[in-house]
Order: sequence, then C-alpha cells, then structure tokens
Amino acid sequence: MSDGSITATESEIPLADCIVASYARSKISTDREQKYLPEGTVEQLITPSSIREELSDIPIEPESLDNLINFIVTRAKKVFTITILAQLSGLDLCNAIKTFQDVGFDDDKLPVLPDRHADLMSAAFKGRRLWNAVRKEGFLTDQWGLLVPVFTKPRLMHSLQESAILPLERVSGAFKGGTFGDVYEATVHRAHIDDELFKRNGSRNNIAVKEIKASQLLQGDVQKAYDIEALALARSSKVEHENLIPCLAAIEKGSMHYFLFPWADAGSLEDFWQATPKLSPDFLMDIFEQLKGLAAALEKLHNYDDKNVPVESEGRPGSPSGGIRHGDLKPANILIFKSDDPKRIGTMKIADMGLAKYHQVQTRLRRNATSSRYGTSRYEPPEAGAPKLNTTPAMSRLYDTWSMGCIFLQFLVWLLQGKEALKSFNESIHEYNIKNQWGSMYDLEPPYYIIGSDNKAQLHPLIVQRFGELSRSCTRNTALGDLLHIIKAKLLIVDLPSSRERPTSRWVSLSESRPRYRATAQVLRERLDLIEPRKCASVALLSAIVEYPASRLGWVEEADQATDKAHYTNERPSRMFTREVSVRYARLCLHLQFMPRFNHWKVIANFLSIG
Repeated sequence: MSDGSITATESEIPLADCIVASYARSKISTDREQKYLPEGTVEQLITPSSIREELSDIPIEPESLDNLINFIVTRAKKVFTITILAQLSGLDLCNAIKTFQDVGFDDDKLPVLPDRHADLMSAAFKGRRLWNAVRKEGFLTDQWGLLVPVFTKPRLMHSLQESAILPLERVSGAFKGGTFGDVYEATVHRAHIDDELFKRNGSRNNIAVKEIKASQLLQGDVQKAYDIEALALARSSKVEHENLIPCLAAIEKGSMHYFLFPWADAGSLEDFWQATPKLSPDFLMDIFEQLKGLAAALEKLHNYDDKNVPVESEGRPGSPSGGIRHGDLKPANILIFKSDDPKRIGTMKIADMGLAKYHQVQTRLRRNATSSRYGTSRYEPPEAGAPKLNTTPAMSRLYDTWSMGCIFLQFLVWLLQGKEALKSFNESIHEYNIKNQWGSMYDLEPPYYIIGSDNKAQLHPLIVQRFGELSRSCTRNTALGDLLHIIKAKLLIVDLPSSRERPTSRWVSLSESRPRYRATAQVLRERLDLIEPRKCASVALLSAIVEYPASRLGWVEEADQATDKAHYTNERPSRMFTREVSVRYARLCLHLQFMPRFNHWKVIANFLSIG
C-alpha cells in the first residue's frame, strides 16, 4: 500500500493509476493472491478536486458537474472508484455515473449480486456499448476490493459473501493442523482493525487464523461446528482477563469459516515443556505468577454472569446464573506470549475457548447431557466416563478444575524431574493400563483415573505413586510442597458434591474437617494466593544467597542480610521475619556448601519454608 500521500491533483499520475498503486495484498490458506484497497484509501483519493480533474475534459454544464461531484463525494465514492477500475473514462465515465445517480445506485447498494439484484443491474448498467461484458464483469469483480471488512471490538461476527476479500496475509512456515481445522499465522492490515481490538491483540498486527475445513469435517458438519464455536466465542469474548486469549473475529465467508485470535509467539505449554527447566529464583517466581493467573482467569470464566441468557433454575429459587466451562483444558490449549523482558517466560493464556461449553451454573454432567465430547481423554475428569458419577449431579465447572490439576501435576513433574521424566510418566500410564487390561489399548493418552469393577472411579495407581515420589522432593510448608498439596487434596479429587448440597462458588472449605470435594477455580486461586508471600520472600532470599554466598564463620550475619533483602525487595510487603527464621535460612546456606553441586537445584526448587 502507498503511504496515502499521492492524489491525482498533487501529481500528474492518472487517478486510475493512483488507485492501483494503493492496492494491498491478501493471501490466506491456499487461496490465490488478491488485491484490495485498504480502509481510508478511497477517502484520500476521491476528493472534489480529483473528481473534477478526472471529468475536466467532459462537455458538461458547471452546475450539472457540481451536482454530479456532490453525488459522488457524499454517496458514491466507492461506486465511482469501481467504475474507473472497470476501465470507464471520459464521457463514458460521466454518463455511467449520471445513470447511477438517476436510478439511486450508490455505495449503500454494494455489493451488486447478479442473482439478487437483477432489476438494479438492468437499470444501472444500461447500454451494451457503455457496459459491455468485459466492463460489467470488471465492475462485479473489482467491487470486492473496496468492500473489505474492518474488524472492531464491538462486532465479533462477520457474515460475508464468498467473493469477499479478507485483509490478511499469511506468514509462510507457521502452520498447525488440528482436529477442527488448521491454524496459521497471518498479518492483518492495520487499517482494518480498530484501536480497541488492536490493543486487545497486544498492539500487534500478527494474528492466528483458525480455518475450519470441509476436508477435515463432513461438509454438512462444517456449518454446525462453526456455529457452536462462534456461539461459545461470542459469550466467552465478553470475559476479559490477561490470561485468556480473546477471539478477535469470527468470519463466515461463503463455505469458508475462520476465527481470528492473537498469535502466541512463544508456542504452547506443551512446547515449553520440551525444554530442560533451568531453575532460578526469577524463573520459579514467574511460574507461580502464571499458575495464579491461569487460576484467576478460570475463576472469571466460571463466574461469568450473562443477564441476557435465561436461567433454568431447576426449581430452586435464587440459583446463580451464568458460568462458562472450557471443557478442553490441556497444555496444547495454554499458549505463551513473549515478554518484552527476555528474562521472563512470558504470559500463559488459556486458548481454544471456541470449544468451551456455555452452561448455567446448575447444569449437570450426565452421559446424555452433552451431545459431543471435545475433551482430550488424558485431561477428562472421572465424571466424563464413570457410570456412577454420571448419575450423580455435578457442577460442570468442576470439570475444568480436574483438568487444571492434571496440568499442574505435569508442571510439577517437569520442574522437579525434567522433560524426560514427564514424557515417561505419561507413557507409563498407557503401558500400565495395557498390562492390567484397563481401558482401550488405542487410547494413547488415558485419563488420570480408572474405573473399578464396581463401576466407581478412583485415582490412577500411578498418580498416587507419583504423589509419594514428589512428596519426598518437596515437603509441606514450602511453595512446591503446597502446590503438590493443592493438586492432591483439592484438584485431582474424584468425589463431587451431591444435589442435596447447596451450590456455592466455593464448594471446598479451607477447613480440612469438611467433606473433601474437588475445588472450584476460586478456591484454587485463593490457595495459590496463600503461597505467594512465602514465594516472594524465598525467591528474594535465594537471589541474596546467590549474590552473597554464606561462609562458615559469618552465616548468621549473612542470613540476616538475606532476610533484610527479602523483606525490603518484595513488591508487596510481607511480615517481618524472626531471628529463628534467619537462622533456618543460614543453616540452609551452610548445608548447600557441603552438598554435591548437582543436588543444589533440588533444595533451591523447594523454595525454603519461612514458617
């Protein structure tokens, strides 16, 4: 696209050439390359002076010319531009525009569709000499280059004709195939995304295009898949959170269907785990910050209340309304966006909200209640497959907290034992199931539960075994130990509340004396919040230890310095540390000196308790 500074009156370039020089390129998927005029270009080029210059050689009364120019400027700038592109000039151009004015054919009548606007075309395109087949076909084709959609925050859904052009250009090499379509990177023209949406996209032109293809779904199911996803996205897009990926646009273009999202330039959590963890204070602090953000985002989704959606209260007055369940939480659906600070891991965001199921809070997960199961088997909760649980009403939002528990457990395995251990851990569950003839041998990613002979679900034996291994690596009253406790005691819990219990936003009390049910996202977020003060203090202390190694003679003084630094460098002040805590820190410093260096990371990763 040109910079918009060239106009026909400011140069000797013909108006038609100025228009063509302003074209931008559109190319997505395997479509042929197309040209279009970016939004605002017509306004820049088609001015009273440029129109007058274009019609200067026409024998026409000044009053009639002024009237024609006024019609073009106020009502028909695009029609005038398309007519020029259809190779009409001079007297032919003047006569064509006068006819358009007489029959009321202006920009509001675009696009012209032969099968729908036969009468308009018959009246507007008069005369075989003026409008021969080539010119008429040119007008019908060129009009699409001026009718390119502008994506705005208030408008999510765009229903376009098949010939419509999208202001997108695919970035080569970035591609990922999926069950419901292909995902690839593209750039959106800045003139075709409003400021609010541009800001929501991180002030970047790069976007992710998700294309639903007929080759991957039966043609009759493509529309259904799009409608389901678009409905879920329309609702979930109202929930804004730093750790949620918004849908920027949902596009139906003839038989093609697209969704636009921010492009995750750091890949997914699945990709993130392919690297070897390099534990450091800053890294561990980042991890906990992101886990807390994911929990807060899930809480906001689950507690979303749409007043415009009718609520089926199931006979219980005062039942809470709203609530969105994701339904397919997994590492591949947690995407990472790079930080401006190269030392930070970036921001983790929940993606693929199009597969989310919108529920009233009181919706139950029964086997016959869900028409389609989108969830990945490994992250599905027991109620998705256990007959006994399927007859027990359960809050559908607890589906997601089980999935989050699976993800957090894998995160902990990766942090403490590495990427190879994580890979073998997941593979071992499949091998164990085959050996014991549980489930299907074709299910390569079996869930973290089993169905016993009594048709009751229970936690998978290998998960219980892994809990024991991790407990030996990270004790309670440490950050990682507390995270393990949350996973074990709050998230990967089979039991669900019964229908006799009054639904609340919590369901799990902080008191251990109450019945132990799976936690809500709110409880998860609150529990992670309780870890944070200790985490911040410990990380600051660890930084101090790295900078000021303790000596055998001065370890108490060294610990005091570390304690002071931990206290005064916290973003949010924590309570003052006692001398006893300082001594405990110092003992750790001394302990590290006598440990083999390769064991240091285990102790550091354990974050140190502050009592």
